[in-house]
Amino acid sequence: MLPKTPSSQISVAIVEDDAITRKILSAVIESDSGLQLLASFENVTSALAWLETACADVVLVDLRLKDGLGIEVIRSCTRYHPACDAVVLTSSSEDKDVAECIAAGARGYLLKEDGACQIVRAIQELRFGGSPVSPLIARKILDQLRNTEKVKVTATEEEKNLLSKREVAVLQLIARGCTYEEIAQNLSISIMTVQNHIKSIYSKLSVNSRGKAVFEAQQRGLLEQQN
Repeated sequence: MLPKTPSSQISVAIVEDDAITRKILSAVIESDSGLQLLASFENVTSALAWLETACADVVLVDLRLKDGLGIEVIRSCTRYHPACDAVVLTSSSEDKDVAECIAAGARGYLLKEDGACQIVRAIQELRFGGSPVSPLIARKILDQLRNTEKVKVTATEEEKNLLSKREVAVLQLIARGCTYEEIAQNLSISIMTVQNHIKSIYSKLSVNSRGKAVFEAQQRGLLEQQN
């Protein structure tokens, strides 16, 4: 399936029960000319009712709401609006929450501590086919992989040449939980170049998120090239 390309503004809906957080998110979205705040809800009930007849390009969902769990909103988006990108925006980095949300159809998992710029960039990445994950979550996924008892895979010569040295370097920094800015600074390249490398990695490994890219590369033994 081809990556999604936004034709104009990206419409966004927010499901967040904290009034201050909801106000900040609304202001961030409304201040970006490429985004359009379509709707804002403080509970699961009102969000689910709205999703019966409408939807946005991206729905930002908090997990723990006063009248239920945000995962129900994610499931509704997945079931009735497959073109919609439901993404978690929460304070929880618990392994169980991450696993359940991904299984429910979430296409991204962001932490509120990431900041406004990261959230805006994540929304844009979603609409181009990516699945943004906070660096802390990506690192937790990698730690889980390291702790699982799996047969160690050694890359073949052909696989070793699948990614360029620079792409492997970018992937190593992703595995450490680095942000785009930190990767760019570490490798002395622009953020746009970092994004291009990541798109190339996604394509070569047939994945659509940083966490999956790290998992797939480790399974193939590609990250060992820099050890």
